[in-house]
Amino acid sequence: MRLSQQTNNAIRILVWCGRHHPDLTPITEIARLAGIPEAYAFKLVNLLTKTDLVKTVRGRAGGVRLAHPPADISIGAAVRALESFETRDESEGITPLMDGAWEAFLAHLDSHFLSDFIEGTDVTVVRPQDASEDGPSDTKRTAV
Repeated sequence: MRLSQQTNNAIRILVWCGRHHPDLTPITEIARLAGIPEAYAFKLVNLLTKTDLVKTVRGRAGGVRLAHPPADISIGAAVRALESFETRDESEGITPLMDGAWEAFLAHLDSHFLSDFIEGTDVTVVRPQDASEDGPSDTKRTAV
């Protein structure tokens, strides 16, 4: 599964806000430090506000902050709010398979929270064992 660049940038904004939670951060500062064009950052923050992931305060001393503590925001919930998954093949055979894969992908992301990326927790991905393997797999890799 591949996430859009929009979701990638939005999650980067969430991580930035989480690192400074509960303080307000100017969107222009996030855009500059993240290397995202300002207009695009404002668009993403607007989207994140509509999905109740961040709150904004207008004005000279305004900015953006998380709407919830970082430990309460699962990566899966953020991806659900930002991405839509639609199978292109409407035949009966492939649609349930793809829907199941999407749900499994999101279920995995539900087990990781924004706080994992903020606190420096080592987020690892474990590859499933082959049926032929007897012992635990040593194929771990760091995702972040």
